[in-house]
Amino acid sequence: MFRGCPSCVCCAAIVLSCLVVTTGRAEDRWLTRSHDNRRTGLTPVIGPQRVGNVWEYAAVGGNNLNIEAAVTGRGVFFGSWGLVRKRGHSKVSWDKFDGKIFGLRTTNGRELWPPIHPGVTPYAYRFPGRKPTRQDRPAGNGLHLNYSNGTIEGTPAVDPTGKVAFVGRGDGSLYCVDLIRGKVKWRFKTFDPARPDDPEGGGEIVGGPALTPQGLVIFGTFAAPHRPNPPKLVRHETNAVYAVDTKGQLVWRYPKQGSLDSVFQASPALSPDGRRVYLSTDLPSKDHSCQLFAFETKSGDLLWTMDLGLVGGHDIAVGVDRRLYIAGMDQQFLGIRPSVFAVDDRGDRGTYAWGPMPIDGKRPPSHYAGGVAIFEKGNTVRDVYFSTAVHRPTNGAGGRLHRVDPKTGSIVSSWNPEKAFPPCAGGLTDVTLDGNGTVYVGCRGRKRILSKPEIRGRVYALKASDNGFAVVWSYEVDGQLDWSSPVIGPQGGCYFGSSDRIGELLHSIPRTENEIVSDADPKFYGVRD
Repeated sequence: MFRGCPSCVCCAAIVLSCLVVTTGRAEDRWLTRSHDNRRTGLTPVIGPQRVGNVWEYAAVGGNNLNIEAAVTGRGVFFGSWGLVRKRGHSKVSWDKFDGKIFGLRTTNGRELWPPIHPGVTPYAYRFPGRKPTRQDRPAGNGLHLNYSNGTIEGTPAVDPTGKVAFVGRGDGSLYCVDLIRGKVKWRFKTFDPARPDDPEGGGEIVGGPALTPQGLVIFGTFAAPHRPNPPKLVRHETNAVYAVDTKGQLVWRYPKQGSLDSVFQASPALSPDGRRVYLSTDLPSKDHSCQLFAFETKSGDLLWTMDLGLVGGHDIAVGVDRRLYIAGMDQQFLGIRPSVFAVDDRGDRGTYAWGPMPIDGKRPPSHYAGGVAIFEKGNTVRDVYFSTAVHRPTNGAGGRLHRVDPKTGSIVSSWNPEKAFPPCAGGLTDVTLDGNGTVYVGCRGRKRILSKPEIRGRVYALKASDNGFAVVWSYEVDGQLDWSSPVIGPQGGCYFGSSDRIGELLHSIPRTENEIVSDADPKFYGVRD
């Protein structure tokens, strides 16, 4: 209707700008991982109390929607893993997972703009300064296998204006995305200053970044392969912490060069005043201990570090009381087990308030605590919720939800999805809490394997009480549900995504450019009252 009328076009631009900027209070929107920079998982908005209206969006060839979405008044934003795509005969031209960034209208799930493919991540590459090793054999012809991926990994961090988002990717790059036009504005490539020419000198950005009040985007990186010994693999990528400004310029890196021993998987969490940022390394092994760091946000000065030994931090939440609540795992003889703990920031050091403590009892050796959320009233932390899961390749059951006393770490009540009605099985997502204290959590389900039938993933809304948890409603997804935790938008909608039905060993098989892959189209959902 604006064709041929410049003044109308101007009016439309003004209206669009107003819609973008005036999207309500920042605390009502879900602009980052776990809602806010303290990662509380708590929104003042009341989420849906019943399944009244549902829309679905199929992410064609998306493979897996494995990250929590961000939501503004205008849209919901998330990413996919994608598939390995053959591009010609040379593996240098292949795309090592064509993950995309999506933007959908919260009201009906229609695209705001076509999905964004940020660029090809080469399956293999040439690097004359390095001799190929045994692990490079899949690349062939003297090439190096690229351990970076084109997967979209961490939850976007959206600017309060709603105009731009900062998104991490498995290729070791942070992308600034224009959410109005659906275009990439700039890209920051992580690197090792000691080896600036190394294509894999940086690391994958698995945890969602934090956008600080000072205008810095802070994130940690995940080096792959993350355990060089054993097995004996050459690790080229690095584990480090970065802070860049909103124009994509590096402000600080820790360490200044080289790599830490363990990976960063948890999103950075800020102190209540935003002056400190906390990060914990993850995936402990018998070779490397894990650490909890506190940095001065603006300068990157290391304020203190706490040796966690063989206990890793997978998710961090900071209470209004400045106490850090951490979900993770500890290393056992035959594997890992879920473990949780709380740490008090004493200014110049961190000390245990309670824990580390196993939270699920006896579980398979691939079980870990992956989610944490804090329910606060005023200036008081009332409850802390932890969820547990299993590593994706195991395809097992065992996820649990626990309500914990924040002062002592004692378990107040627990919930088992296998005993719920309707039941489900599998690891749980991170936890979301709404303004009424309703708990939203997803259960993965299980892929069909041999004689065991498929169990579809399911999202639950729960009411907590001293007697346990009661199911308010649940919704079954088409496929499984991995790390795409349910989130609440400013109008009260609940949003989450599914993963595909492809077996773990099949999702890395190279596909031709336009090949349609059966069961590789995960869905994203919007649920309203």
